[in-house]
Amino acid sequence: MTQPRQARPQGDPAPSSEALAARMGVIERVAVEAAGTVWAMRDRFVAEEKRPDDWVTDADRAADRLIRAARDRHFPEDGWLSEESLSESAAGAFTWVVDPIDGTREFLTGSPEHAVSIGLIWRGLAVGGAVAHPPSGVLMAGSLGSGCRPADTRRLPGGREEQAGLRILVSRTDIGHDRFAGWPGELPLTPVGSIAYKL
Repeated sequence: MTQPRQARPQGDPAPSSEALAARMGVIERVAVEAAGTVWAMRDRFVAEEKRPDDWVTDADRAADRLIRAARDRHFPEDGWLSEESLSESAAGAFTWVVDPIDGTREFLTGSPEHAVSIGLIWRGLAVGGAVAHPPSGVLMAGSLGSGCRPADTRRLPGGREEQAGLRILVSRTDIGHDRFAGWPGELPLTPVGSIAYKL
């Protein structure tokens, strides 16, 4: 079945391919760099609880600063929205939407199910993004008009050479609330913490 296309606001042109490609080049590079920073801090981070069961680490903040510095250096006119620096939020035709560690709880416990996530919005329309996996260094990225970049996902935890035995990744919260009761057994569900990692 054909998926519906995301509606573009009337009167808003699509971003130029040059402007989009320039931003994606920076986003992909800094996503990998931020993932390296996160991985380097895996054994020496400080964590604090922002709200009950909602954690942040200095690795989150270091990755956030690194990504924001790249945005400031290359595209200071772009908007910014990040979970770890909401006070720095800004509007722009392009907006970077960042979760420096999606899956902080997993990072805290040593689980490999976490990722650096950077999305790119153009006037309310998602036009690109990158997800970098700190433990493996794998980068998954794509943008409007050029599709997804090739990525060697076999290096990811649970990565497979062939389609045989594919699994469906779901939220641990949903599993815990028994939202998949009666799910067909031939389609095994695997609980995973990070939304970006599941993508």
